[in-house]
Amino acid sequence: MASRRQTKPAGATAATRIRARSPGDADRVIFRLAGDLGRPIEWRPDPSAFQAAAMRWSNVARNRERWRAAGKDPAQADDGPLAGQLAAPELERLARAEVVEVSLPESGAEHEGWAFRVFPWEYALTAVTRTLRSGPMLVVRQLRRAGAPADAAVAIERAATVECAPGRLAQCYDTRLEGDRMLRSLGFDPAQVKDRLRDPSLGELHDWMRSTRPGLLHLAGVDNHQAVDLLGAEREFPARERRDGFALKSADPARPVHLADAESLAGALCSEGRGPDLVMCNFYNSGARVAARIVARGAKAAVGYHDVIDDSLAELFCTSLYGALADGQGLLESFRRALVNLRQQGTLRGAGVVLWSAVSLLQAPRAAPTRTTRLSELRPADQVPPRERITVRATHRPLINYSLLHNGQSPLASLLIERTRVEGPVREIQVRVELDVGGTTCPYQSTFELPAERQALVLTDEVVLPLTSTLIRTQSERIQSSLRLSVHCAGERVAEQTFRVGLAPVDEWQDGDHAEWRWLPSFVLPRDPAVARIVDSAHAILCALSDDPAAGFDGYQSVDERGADDDARYGSVDRQVRALWYAVLDHHGLTYINPPPSYGQATQRLRTPSQLLAERRGTCIDLALLLAACLEYVGISPVLFLLSGHAFAGYWRSEALYARFRTLQAGRGDAMAADRPDTGPRSTLANPKGVIGQGQQREVQQHIALGHLVPLETTWLTARGSFDAAVEEGRHNVRSADYQALIDVRLSRDLGITPLPLLGAAS
Repeated sequence: MASRRQTKPAGATAATRIRARSPGDADRVIFRLAGDLGRPIEWRPDPSAFQAAAMRWSNVARNRERWRAAGKDPAQADDGPLAGQLAAPELERLARAEVVEVSLPESGAEHEGWAFRVFPWEYALTAVTRTLRSGPMLVVRQLRRAGAPADAAVAIERAATVECAPGRLAQCYDTRLEGDRMLRSLGFDPAQVKDRLRDPSLGELHDWMRSTRPGLLHLAGVDNHQAVDLLGAEREFPARERRDGFALKSADPARPVHLADAESLAGALCSEGRGPDLVMCNFYNSGARVAARIVARGAKAAVGYHDVIDDSLAELFCTSLYGALADGQGLLESFRRALVNLRQQGTLRGAGVVLWSAVSLLQAPRAAPTRTTRLSELRPADQVPPRERITVRATHRPLINYSLLHNGQSPLASLLIERTRVEGPVREIQVRVELDVGGTTCPYQSTFELPAERQALVLTDEVVLPLTSTLIRTQSERIQSSLRLSVHCAGERVAEQTFRVGLAPVDEWQDGDHAEWRWLPSFVLPRDPAVARIVDSAHAILCALSDDPAAGFDGYQSVDERGADDDARYGSVDRQVRALWYAVLDHHGLTYINPPPSYGQATQRLRTPSQLLAERRGTCIDLALLLAACLEYVGISPVLFLLSGHAFAGYWRSEALYARFRTLQAGRGDAMAADRPDTGPRSTLANPKGVIGQGQQREVQQHIALGHLVPLETTWLTARGSFDAAVEEGRHNVRSADYQALIDVRLSRDLGITPLPLLGAAS
């Protein structure tokens, strides 16, 4: 993080070198504190060092699930994002403030000053003050631009929506329904609102904005990275060429979608330097670049997400924000209330929702309240018929796999229960979900209360079905079934829905939906009897490789991190993996076979280790799962690599190297290099449950180049390929444009994804 000409002083940490000496507004950060009568805190970071810090900590914030599972927040280390940058009195002032406004310079050009926009201020400030605070901290961002507005008023009476899910994206998201919900939360009848644009091209959006001039604009749709993921269009839109932005209709019929980048989208929304009072970018990866550029080009304020957010939580945030605005609250207070509603769910952690404004929300005069004509005034809940106290919104998973249920996941894609225009607690909310499995019912039932201070309950993760049905554990083919949801309030039925669902066989893995990659480690079965047989047959080979009759499979116990070279440090681990490799090769000779039929799109039936050894043949993913199971059995941390249409295995060479991966360190305290956040690819799914996605391909390659991670092309087990040749082929694979993800099995275990208990029967 040091600048190119700086020399590190004795005893200085990396963090202490961000502060610059040269004055000027172009690199000045101002922290304004609510309720603090002192002068604002000013900080001038060194430009080049701050760019490196922005790249590193944006990457850390996006990968928070990885380090959170390890129980160690990198921001709490001595080289945290703001460690050493602010004096102790300044930190104490920050910690006492309930609201901190970070005022940042606007350079004019999108490619300039990008580090100030992508730096995760919310995460960094809450981390550096964590031990000093007694309550939550709200962080907002101001962009200092020329011609800033005089106030932060939002003309919600001129609300409009852009509802964009062109082509096949409409199968994934109902943006029209989202628009209806947002307008209702503002107090409007959606049928009466004419300013609603659906599936525009970039040019159509530009022309519509010039003629409509909305005061509040809600953007419903998907960002560029998620659009490519949902469409399976990685080849058409390579990761290195994608930028943060919004998926629009393509003017070219031959292309499925137009990926409008942040600058193009901002230009369309803010023609002639004028924009809406507030733009809600309700799509992933919209906080760092998209919302910032919309404000820079003329909007008064914009809200986006630093990376991803659960769809139910995003809906709750938006409706809470709009409801507060409609009740006459200012933008800052409405934003605070919406975040409080999210935090009450207990599922929003770290960096998340980002508010940008062109005017200081702490300095601007309070605007006169703007109210819509609400559909109804607030009434005490106990004076309203029970069925009218709440509304229920639910969506389901069209295909349910045993591995999903085994890992405690809900068969519902979303379940949100929201209060209507009532105040006070709403009691006796009964939720019942039943999955029909061949005449047997797997039920869930529970009772909830919606406290007076909460707007809604997000109950998706609460609905977990018991695994008691014999059929779902033993079925060999896909079957159709039904999922029933019923919600009652104080004994009166509020909602009842029946969904048609498919039940996948227990050995079927869903490869098409990238969100389902997370469950692949459930098919790594170290307790399968065949794994113990392979390890037994590998013992003599290990003794020969080690030239030690007493050698054994001791995992990482023999690693010597102080060794002179990699062989001295990690040779004991490499020899164990070699022994397993040659045991499979020589004692359990296998041949390659194409996957068995699954009768589903992008699904695959997987063989257990016992089936592999009994049939003596397997697919690429069968072989990868087999080797991963053997590695996990002997205490070596395995990984699975996914390429387009291909899979293979790998392993971490020591505990210390693995720990550096979990905390995003390269070694000796140095951070892993990251793609520049304003231009590099994004991890669409934010690494859910141990998946290190396409956006982290460069990081994975670095770990391999540094000798931390060893890839193994496991299909070479069927071609009698040598261990070294398999490593070389694995390295080549990871450099491929077809690379999709690394799935870290140990991280998945820490996140609660366990082996399926029903697939390891001996043959």
